[in-house]
Amino acid sequence: MPGEARQVTIRPGKFESIYCVVKMSCLVQLPANELVMSLESGAGNGKDTQWWIKKAGNGRYVQIKPVDPDIKNTLHILTDHNNAYTFEIFEASHLAVPIDVRVDLLNENGDEADQRSKQEPVFVSASEVNRWKAEAEGAKTKADALVQHANDEAHRQIIEARNAEINKQDHHYAFDRDRPPFYVLDIYTADQMTYIRIDPNIDETPILNVVKDGKDELPDYQYEKGLYKISGRVLKGVLIAGKKSLKFEYKAAGA
Repeated sequence: MPGEARQVTIRPGKFESIYCVVKMSCLVQLPANELVMSLESGAGNGKDTQWWIKKAGNGRYVQIKPVDPDIKNTLHILTDHNNAYTFEIFEASHLAVPIDVRVDLLNENGDEADQRSKQEPVFVSASEVNRWKAEAEGAKTKADALVQHANDEAHRQIIEARNAEINKQDHHYAFDRDRPPFYVLDIYTADQMTYIRIDPNIDETPILNVVKDGKDELPDYQYEKGLYKISGRVLKGVLIAGKKSLKFEYKAAGA
């Protein structure tokens, strides 16, 4: 009759016996932390194909089931921790021995196999590798999407900021655009500042005067790379280069 589950202590160089009967399966459980990587069996009694040996996914369990009486074989289990367990397996319906329905393997006494079972796995199954690869690819796709979203959001904010800056600009100035030797490209005000943009490659940088109460005055301004920055809103002014001058004047919208 079937016996209770046995706990088998595995020691180096020792083969254990497992006793099964026809039409019943025996379940072998590996030590904690270990997973089945491969199964090999010998040609016992010339009936190797008569044994049904199946591992349950990539877990800790191996199922053994004979379909003929009085046959025997050898079973080798290789685990992900590089431990190899070897058993003699018997169909024992005519033997005076307890029948195994479950065998729990234990590694004890601090031997080498026990130490390996407590460490990280040496081997990883192909399905596990594929799962990790799929997870990594999924994470990369998600990261790429987040980066793209961040780039799109940053671009949107830049465009909005640029549009907001443009909307603050008042370009209602009258002047002779591109007239030499000044080559003025644009004049506008924004945030209580006046800006005059000229071709930065001209030979001589014009002097800037503003007109207040009919008189020319030298304003407080900065010039860098073709751009004048003048404090306040300039309503009327003049650029002077040698004996030539270019006047500009603010014209309100609709004026």
